[in-house]
Amino acid sequence: MSEIAGERPHTRWSLITVSYNSAATLAAHWDGERPGDVEWIVVDNASVDGSAETAERLGARVIRRADNAGFARANNEGLEIAAGRYIAFVNPDVRVDYATLPVLERTIDEHDAIVAPQLTYPDGRLQPNGRHAPTYPRKVINRLGFPDWSARNYYVLCEPGVARYATWAIGAAITGTAATIRAIGGWDERYFVYEEDKEFCLDAWEAGHPVIVTGDAQWMHSWARATTSLRLKPWLMTFQGEAKFYAQRPGLFLSKRLWRHRRDPVIAWSGRPVHTAAG
Repeated sequence: MSEIAGERPHTRWSLITVSYNSAATLAAHWDGERPGDVEWIVVDNASVDGSAETAERLGARVIRRADNAGFARANNEGLEIAAGRYIAFVNPDVRVDYATLPVLERTIDEHDAIVAPQLTYPDGRLQPNGRHAPTYPRKVINRLGFPDWSARNYYVLCEPGVARYATWAIGAAITGTAATIRAIGGWDERYFVYEEDKEFCLDAWEAGHPVIVTGDAQWMHSWARATTSLRLKPWLMTFQGEAKFYAQRPGLFLSKRLWRHRRDPVIAWSGRPVHTAAG
């Protein structure tokens, strides 16, 4: 059961955020004014810290869930009521640069694509939110901490003026048209949290919608990842998500070559520049 509060008419963009005990994070990242044609929908997964109230105070249209449904289902609930032609799924710890929404629109429309803004750390460094094929060896090497290797073999980074194809982009900030996202089925609700962003992007590629990261839209992402700590629960949820993902896509467990032919666009294009008029 859910309760919905707030509404914004004449909507061009719908921003959808999933919160779970995120009150302080929401207050720190969503305190600015939004354009009149942008609505913000927050789906609150039964927080106990006042996240729903904080979101309402900041101007969000809030869906209050009675339980924690997980990231994918909550995103889909937000999508169900979204009025915008364009959708952005945005984490609580991302600060949206509304001035870049036209750039995202043009890139989405020109390429019929799922588009991610280039995320940055608070100090301005580019954050690796675009990625190549998520084979399990790549993930392990990246997690072990070899930044030079990851930069060459796993990350897709875009300076201003550059847009690149990516196999997938992290779910902290992903955009597209509502029609495209609904046509590919939204988010796979078999995932509770972790790995659903990979599935979402691969579903898009398979439906004929490339995934693009653009450096002409840069949004700050604080990125307080739970798996950087030694707490057991986030790691268990990560392994559960990975088990589901690689069970569904076993060819990615060892090598991208076992998954798709090397000339397939999702493999051949990943990391290549996109020729776009969006800049």
